[in-house]
Amino acid sequence: MYNTCFWALVDKGGLNRKEAEKRLSGTLSKDKHELLFSEFGINYNNEAEIFKKGSVLIRDKQHTNVAGPDGQPTQRTSSVVSILHCDIIKDKFWTQHPEILGGKAARTEESGDSAGAE
Repeated sequence: MYNTCFWALVDKGGLNRKEAEKRLSGTLSKDKHELLFSEFGINYNNEAEIFKKGSVLIRDKQHTNVAGPDGQPTQRTSSVVSILHCDIIKDKFWTQHPEILGGKAARTEESGDSAGAE
């Protein structure tokens, strides 16, 4: 929220970076909400997750069923980098991505799970 307020003050409010930093110094979350709404008409709760939480890059293992050389179904595992825009503080992220902390994860294309679906 700090960054959203900071850049609103600089880009739309006409403050320079030092002035914006000073204006936000010591503010609480509720103060930033009020500043965004009263001065710029921005409801922070309606902002896209990418602006509220930032971006996280993870290496995801994906299992795909493919036809083998003999025509029989086989499973192929590949590693892809996924970009997520989500809250990594809450348990939901860590439950969905236990492999980051050394747990096992098995997400398949058939299950409908996909990285970044939040």
